[in-house]
Amino acid sequence: MSPLTSSTAAHLDVPRTPSRIEAVGVVIPARNQAGAIAQCIFSLFAANDYSGWRHSLWIVVVADACMDDTAKRARHAVGAFGEVLEIAARSDRTAHRLGTSAVLEHFRRKPRHALLLAAAGADTPVRRDWIDASLQSPDSASVWAA
Repeated sequence: MSPLTSSTAAHLDVPRTPSRIEAVGVVIPARNQAGAIAQCIFSLFAANDYSGWRHSLWIVVVADACMDDTAKRARHAVGAFGEVLEIAARSDRTAHRLGTSAVLEHFRRKPRHALLLAAAGADTPVRRDWIDASLQSPDSASVWAA
């Protein structure tokens, strides 16, 4: 067993505020992001692990009018923890709407107040404390309540 680093130990000592959230759904609209999509998805897995909340995580990548391997790479990265929708709308708004619908369908048996919906950019990995910050401040611009 390896010793805890100071940053890990500090994270474990942080008091957690009780949360009603049981599940986190993340929508990632993407267009021609084959080079970055896997890193974004892996950063979401890392943020989920780091959070310690152990809630259900479902990632929906909406590959919109992609001319590259974005959808293929996203499917490989997301595995059994999400889905990839391929559309040709060329619209971030439509991609968000369809992704949100897919998340809500996946968590249809969860009460809406227990679901945190979030959006992430396909071209940028999220910080490892992203889920923690989202749970503490569900009013942020990149997070919205169901």
